[in-house]
Amino acid sequence: MWYSRTILAAIEDAINALQSKGVNEQIIQFVHSLPNDKKGKAIGALNQNPSMMIDDLKSLFESGYKPSSQELELVKDYETKFQSWALYQYKQLRAYKLNDDPKDDRWEYKQPLTGYAGIKDDLDKIHDFFRHHTLDNPNYNLGTKSFQEAFDDSDEWHNVMAERGSGKFYLPFKRDESGQLVDEKIVHKFEDGSMMVRVEDPNDLDVEGNFMHHCVGSYAQSVKYGDCTIYSLRNKFNNPEATIEVGRDGKVKQIKGPSNSSITDETKVEKIKEFFEGRDDINKKVGEGYVHQRARDWDPSEVDWSIYPDDLKYSITDYAYGPYLDDYGDDDGDGDFARFGITAEDFDQNEFTDQNIRNVDLSDMVKEATSAIEEGLKSSPYGRTSYSLKDYDINELAETVVSVAFDKFKREVDDIYLPDSAQEQDFYERRGGVEAYKLKTAESLLKNNPLTDLLYHFADRYDEYARYMNDNFGFSLEESEFDLDQSTYGAMDNSSDKLSLEIAKKIFATYENNESVQKFEELLGVQFTLPNLQDYNVEYKPKMSFITGSQMYTEDPTQLRFQDLPEGESFNLARHRKKQFDADGEELVLPDDFE
Repeated sequence: MWYSRTILAAIEDAINALQSKGVNEQIIQFVHSLPNDKKGKAIGALNQNPSMMIDDLKSLFESGYKPSSQELELVKDYETKFQSWALYQYKQLRAYKLNDDPKDDRWEYKQPLTGYAGIKDDLDKIHDFFRHHTLDNPNYNLGTKSFQEAFDDSDEWHNVMAERGSGKFYLPFKRDESGQLVDEKIVHKFEDGSMMVRVEDPNDLDVEGNFMHHCVGSYAQSVKYGDCTIYSLRNKFNNPEATIEVGRDGKVKQIKGPSNSSITDETKVEKIKEFFEGRDDINKKVGEGYVHQRARDWDPSEVDWSIYPDDLKYSITDYAYGPYLDDYGDDDGDGDFARFGITAEDFDQNEFTDQNIRNVDLSDMVKEATSAIEEGLKSSPYGRTSYSLKDYDINELAETVVSVAFDKFKREVDDIYLPDSAQEQDFYERRGGVEAYKLKTAESLLKNNPLTDLLYHFADRYDEYARYMNDNFGFSLEESEFDLDQSTYGAMDNSSDKLSLEIAKKIFATYENNESVQKFEELLGVQFTLPNLQDYNVEYKPKMSFITGSQMYTEDPTQLRFQDLPEGESFNLARHRKKQFDADGEELVLPDDFE
């Protein structure tokens, strides 16, 4: 309790301190009125921009903000603590979105992010300062710093670091008796007398930092323990022109000119490229470019579910397949490194998509989509009245979900392993024979597949609705099963869970003609059947006739199924017709007691 009171007191002190930065009293009172868990975010934002208005602060707590792919790429090499602060700086520079495509998250910015006038180089310098300075001063609070304040702190630190090497000279190179250079630190010589030197001694790192006006002098410990290797491009007079950092894994981390500038002189670029090409211990690929890391780290929970009727289907496909990354990020991710012959590995979009669709949880996906519809029904976007259920094309959304389910099922069927003729005898003998193996494989897939998952999700939702109807409106299962059933379906049909209902209907209406279902039957010699939800383990079980369009449904493949019924014909009549015709091939003769 004492700790909580101390934190609250500190928050109040920080709010009051905003006055010294010119924040007006109205804004301060608004911050006082915020819940405790939101005050800290508001204080940090005002410290960075004291001119923020109340509407600006409110926007901090609105959902929907996501860093763009380009912004995430630019901060990928920063420490986690620094990334969120850097992303906020990029967010502040956003001007407008380039287009309305929900899959395209590119923005126009008020100033360039990279290049000569870009903020990226400044952020790199601030990050370099931050990760080293916080080792000595863990209490340094970047979150309360504006960009200019952080830049000034960084600039001062870099000046201090550069001065550590002031007045020193590089250690002299080793030479033979004839005066020829034989120093192993010289790892490459160029035709014009320039050279590439490996920098290891703390003194030489200090001098390098002083001459180049950057902080490589602080890398002494990293070099000592082998975490990185530093190379210096020197002219024939041993003056440094570029500094290169290579990680323990052989990947190039940094290539910097004086004052952390980019290398623009083509002669120097070609020299560095020549050096890289001749080194087996330097990776010519950056490995995972941004796009690879983005693909590896992506999770369906990142999907920003749209409540807008026209956009919701895109949220569904994003959740199932992941974002489209094939043409995104790597060109920017290579940056200057591409000029030196260092590029990212190729990215396989199809492999990324395949992995996502195999792992997607369809029940969770439908829950998210249903929640988005529910949110849309009670929201009032841009001052208009809330959406109605008719605004959502539930039929199209259900088709999208069922299409995803069949796509996932296709991969599961494609994975069915049947050995070739050279291996099949031994393979099947160890598994009890051909029929036993196929039957076991079929049973496993019939029990667990995407279509079944969606039907069980529907059954769970039906059970919840029926339970509510029974508890609140007196539709007793024992007294009036028909009324309860009709009322439950009616309630679902007029709610966001209409989506689950339509999905179930479409599965039953389309599965028999699906190519993957037919392939399943051909491969395994077993008829593909969907579960009878009357056997599902819930208290209130949905009537199959409503979702199948039949008065009866059976899992017994020897019996006539509802799909075999001629239009307008009762099931009993059709079953009797089929039984008699199969027996003697004669015309139908109805018994006197037929009902």
